[in-house]
Amino acid sequence: MKKLYGMRSAVVHGHAKIAEVNEYSPIAEQVLQDVIKWYLDKGISIGQPDTVAGKIDEDFVANVQL
Repeated sequence: MKKLYGMRSAVVHGHAKIAEVNEYSPIAEQVLQDVIKWYLDKGISIGQPDTVAGKIDEDFVANVQL
């Protein structure tokens, strides 16, 4: 997660290495799928879609170790 968050920051700020982004893109996609599946499997009822998306985003960032 730390590596993915660091790469996200590099992309946002315009100094990402394209080869590295391409290498880690499938990993990032899998992490996102796993997070969404976890929420769906747990049947967590936390409200409207925007609330759910916000909760996933908060949990994703909260679990990043810098």
